Amino acid sequence: MGARARRLLAQGADGRRDPHARAAAPARRGTSEAGSVSGPEGPGVGRPVEQEIKLPVADDFVLPPLADAEGDLVVEPSETVELDATYFDTFDFRLARSGAALRVRDDGWTVKLAASSDGETLVRGERRIEGDVRAKMPPPAAVDLVRALTRGNPIAPVARLRTVRHRIPLHRRDGTPVGELVDDRIEVRNPETDAVATTFRELELELDDSVRRREWEPIVERLRDAGAGPPDPTPKIVRALGPVATAPADVVVPELPARPTAQQVVHRAIAASVARLLINDPGVRLGEDPEAVHQARVATRRLRSDLRTFRALVDEQWANELRDELRWLADVLGVVRDADVMLDRLHGKTAALRDLERDAAERLLDGLRDHRARALTQLLAALRSERYDALLDRLVAAAQRPRVLLRVDDRDDLEVLRDLVRRPWQQLVRTVEALPRDPSDTQLHEV
Repeated sequence: MGARARRLLAQGADGRRDPHARAAAPARRGTSEAGSVSGPEGPGVGRPVEQEIKLPVADDFVLPPLADAEGDLVVEPSETVELDATYFDTFDFRLARSGAALRVRDDGWTVKLAASSDGETLVRGERRIEGDVRAKMPPPAAVDLVRALTRGNPIAPVARLRTVRHRIPLHRRDGTPVGELVDDRIEVRNPETDAVATTFRELELELDDSVRRREWEPIVERLRDAGAGPPDPTPKIVRALGPVATAPADVVVPELPARPTAQQVVHRAIAASVARLLINDPGVRLGEDPEAVHQARVATRRLRSDLRTFRALVDEQWANELRDELRWLADVLGVVRDADVMLDRLHGKTAALRDLERDAAERLLDGLRDHRARALTQLLAALRSERYDALLDRLVAAAQRPRVLLRVDDRDDLEVLRDLVRRPWQQLVRTVEALPRDPSDTQLHEV
């Protein structure tokens, strides 16, 4: 490869980028399970976003003083509230296993998705859904948000949690919020008989987005010194349900060893893209964040590309059938994505125009918005179809057990993998070498 090709490939990897692309937020380290990743590949769903630290405590735990005379933390008097929540899930607990939750309390219906954890803090997006809290089943909008996880399987009440909560507001001396510490005593009840199955107690330090580690760490240290357990991001519903809810999610992205086999590489590549699709599905349904559509489309296109790259290793008919269905999904996603890109670029240029030109540009923008709205309607119809449910089922199965046929006996796995990428790599080099000396961002993006 020539020096110019190496330079351009390096720019495409980690240098120059499309100036119209949305800047990704700093990624938080998440778990490898679908439904449990955030960051640029898995945008949060809805607002507000919870940032919390959970600590298990014994029934006789006594809260210590949280602030000292010289510190910046101010502790307000506590208040006590009683909460009664019913959680819904599938028969095999797909929501709980994926770090998601669908519940109803007196204050309404809530869907929680897209959890990430660094072992101490837990960050989850939540979405409030309008609906009758006395209804026996969740409103359709709530069921729709978790459809990628349930994939058409019915949901039903799985647990009722009655909580006595002591809430302690926290703020800085200048009045800006830090968050609140809640001390929860939970009764887990059978949703049908109302019999108490178990009880537990936990603390939650719910933090404002502005709070950094140096502020919350001393609070956690005081609680730990008083006898609280180590931070444990396990959601209440998972603790309530026990081992059935701590089983792996339907899609787990495996870590690769230092010298992976060809089968392990195929497995990880497929699982990673399926996880990305599942994570971004709720954001696509909400229709508010163009990045969710972008990432879902990236997932489908990468899956199609990987299945083609691995065609010498996998069942050809199986791969071709998946690629055909993924092309259908990529097409309906692509219409919305293309509209988003055009809207972003035109909107960015409109402000610099003169009045007459700006009026014409605004008319174009209105037309593009109408076009996007129609495209989104068609996309949502596709996502609510049995065809999409069936595709997701097949993708989840592929992420769990890809149909790898080649068994490497006398050939080294590394050589097999080199053979797989040699031709695509050579084609990429030729494409880069064919670019003009100063390629545009669009040309680099197409590469």
